[in-house]
Amino acid sequence: MRKGWIYAIQVVVSLMVVCGLAIGCAVPSATSPPASEYPADISGHVTIAERLRSHGLPISPEEDKAFWVVDISVKNNGYEHAVTLYEEWRVVAGGEVYPIAEVMKVLKLSPLNVLVGQTGQTTICFSVPDSLTLSQAQICYKGQEPYSYSKLTGGDKVTVYDWDLKKAVAPSVEVPTGVVWNKYWVLELHSTSWSGDTVKVKLSVEYKGNRPQLFGWTQDKQPFGFDEPMELVCSDKYGKQFQSIEWKKQAEEFEKFLFKGDLTAGVKRPFYYKEFYPGEKVSGTLEYTVNPLSTDIYLVVDTGPSSKSITLTGLGKLGR
Repeated sequence: MRKGWIYAIQVVVSLMVVCGLAIGCAVPSATSPPASEYPADISGHVTIAERLRSHGLPISPEEDKAFWVVDISVKNNGYEHAVTLYEEWRVVAGGEVYPIAEVMKVLKLSPLNVLVGQTGQTTICFSVPDSLTLSQAQICYKGQEPYSYSKLTGGDKVTVYDWDLKKAVAPSVEVPTGVVWNKYWVLELHSTSWSGDTVKVKLSVEYKGNRPQLFGWTQDKQPFGFDEPMELVCSDKYGKQFQSIEWKKQAEEFEKFLFKGDLTAGVKRPFYYKEFYPGEKVSGTLEYTVNPLSTDIYLVVDTGPSSKSITLTGLGKLGR
């Protein structure tokens, strides 16, 4: 009889140990997203950046927009296929849907391939209205149905977020060495040199589209018959734009050729003033003279009077 009680006590103790181990294994790690009703558990931590920096160069959002850099953790609980691809993620708020920032198509990305039962992390940048608040928004995975959603956390505001380092950094006025633009055009700056209020910029332009195109135009926005390539100009912090000396010369020579009947006048174009073929890359030098009172000089693509200009990168300050 006594041995029976001893065996019963041993069995109870063993069950308590097993249950304790099971409960301990069920506790999620600190990096796991919270459990949810959706096929995937998601967490998203937001850093709001005035601009990004990649390869040492600033990248600015469109006017009235802000960059939301979202560190995402996802656990695939029920999707048949792996959770992948940054294109399948959205920020949603008040019935509006905000896709990834256009610049994500050329930035280096952290791979994501989360099979069922697994957890993965990545970082994605979204372009959203600068008036959007974190409390209004959710992160959404829409790669498979039903979609999965989660609230966003964080919301710290920074001036510059370094995409390569994946952290906020102090603003820099270093002379740039390279820059990305969008999925069709890559602009690389090789050097800048200042002399008083004049700057010389050595750079190259590469076209990534799949059919011939004038500089600056995209596949979904074709030029009309009389349209020209878009223009690379300098702009200061007040929005004042300055044409390159090369652009001014070609305008003067063309006027002389067209209106004064001087058929011997040769019209020299800026090196990028051309139609590019897919994969074509050209290099050259541009020279700009700006107002002596200008500060914070930027290189800008002037998209014409009907569209907003696109800020590419900072060129530093006068007298560098």
